[in-house]
Amino acid sequence: MNRLLTLCTLCAVLAAGCTTVNVTPEGASKSAAATPAAATASASAQKKSPFKPWKEVLKDTEAIDGYFKAHLKRDQTLYLELPPERLGTEFGMVMHLSRGVGVFNIHDGLPLSAMQLMKFERVGDQIYLVHVNPRFTADDGSAMKTSLEDNTGHSIVDAFKIESEDSTSKALLIDATSFFVSDYADVSEQLKWYYGQKPVMYDKGRSYLSAVQGFEKNVEIDALLTFKASSSPITTSAGVSDYRSVPVGVRYSLVALPEEPMQPRYADDRVGHFLDAVRDFSRDRETTPYLRFVNRWRLEPSDPEAFARGEKVEPKQPIVFYIDHSVPRAYRKYVKEGIEAWNRAYEAAGYKNAIVARDAPDDPAWSAEDARYSTVRWTAAHSMGYAIGPSQTD
Repeated sequence: MNRLLTLCTLCAVLAAGCTTVNVTPEGASKSAAATPAAATASASAQKKSPFKPWKEVLKDTEAIDGYFKAHLKRDQTLYLELPPERLGTEFGMVMHLSRGVGVFNIHDGLPLSAMQLMKFERVGDQIYLVHVNPRFTADDGSAMKTSLEDNTGHSIVDAFKIESEDSTSKALLIDATSFFVSDYADVSEQLKWYYGQKPVMYDKGRSYLSAVQGFEKNVEIDALLTFKASSSPITTSAGVSDYRSVPVGVRYSLVALPEEPMQPRYADDRVGHFLDAVRDFSRDRETTPYLRFVNRWRLEPSDPEAFARGEKVEPKQPIVFYIDHSVPRAYRKYVKEGIEAWNRAYEAAGYKNAIVARDAPDDPAWSAEDARYSTVRWTAAHSMGYAIGPSQTD
């Protein structure tokens, strides 16, 4: 999905939480104790499992339903639940700044990564988070494909011990806190430039998980990270009260990929586009081995037959931009007009009402960083005076 002048957002309600407590009815306890065979069988079953009991691990946690079900403890420990069908299944992950400081190019909403292709894999009693490399391809079943698979690196970015396994669903629990409360996004490298290339270090002791939201097709995880510097910056630091301690909010969006991939469109040198390129090793006799795909919206005609006849039709799903609460009310009318003015360009492509601008919902659970929706926002920052349009593709 592409986004123009956007960051991913959503109107949804934070999944309901629940606290689980292990309780054994008094009668049941006596019954089990009174049956030696039952007690022996129970003890034998516990010995067979190398993991802690499910209810014990999740005691006093709040359950948050979503694409990955999450369980959050009072101390902000985050457990992710991995059902069998999620293991080995690729999903998207993108990182944004969810809280900035107005200087050092740390501004709320800016992207920290492109959409990364990820998957969880189990090896023994460990779960590995793998960053899949999608830059290369070859025809399935070909000798070139076999060789390519042995020469493409898929980076393991973190490893997690399996904490428990549900005896019925076979879902696994991992403590994912250490991954999300870390400098995986390399914010310290970005900050270092503003400190004259002198070290700026991630401070684990002053960093924590700040929020988790779950939705049907995505999970949004926020962390507040602190970075410490030992010297003064070479540029203004007015946006932060103490230049030695820089607080940065990072949003991780874990997103389900479309069940039905969009039909690709090949790039043409005669027309300027943002694009993604893949090297196809099966094209070894072609002029170029690269396949270049245009970054575009998933616009599909609501009436394919009328569209084929050259008639203007509305799309099945329009491109929707939400005007964020941060945009001053006095300007929202004009922002809306500017967004919907692009409809004239899409009419030339056969669509009417292709783009719709809406006010962001007045809902405290709504977030401008939710990865399924696009927004236009206003940034009031000490040293930011330009307009940008970051986008993501899947």
